[in-house]
Amino acid sequence: HYHELTELEGTMSGVNNYCIAVKEQGDDIVFLRKIVKGGADKSYGIQVAKLAGVPEPVICRAKELVEELSSADIATKAREINEITPVEALNILSRMQGKLKNRW
Repeated sequence: HYHELTELEGTMSGVNNYCIAVKEQGDDIVFLRKIVKGGADKSYGIQVAKLAGVPEPVICRAKELVEELSSADIATKAREINEITPVEALNILSRMQGKLKNRW
C-alpha cells in the first residue's frame, strides 16, 4: 500500500519519495504535471482507474469497498481503552513508535 511504500524513505538509504502534484475536483483529479518531493497524502487508485476507462460499475463497487474498509478501520480504532488487551496495546504502541521513528 502507498503508506508503507512512502515509509521506506525513512528506513532505507537512497530511497526518496516524489509524487506528481494533483488537484482534486470532487471525485475527479487533474494531474498538474509537476513533480514534488514527498509522498502522496492519499491513494488515487480509483480516480486513476476511472481515467483509464474502467467501467463505472467497477468504479462504484471499488468506492463501496473503500468506504466499508475505512469504516471498519475507524470502528476498530475507536474501541474503548478498557476493551483492548495488553498485547493489543503493546502492538499498537509498537506500530506507532515505528511510524514516528520513520518520520525523522
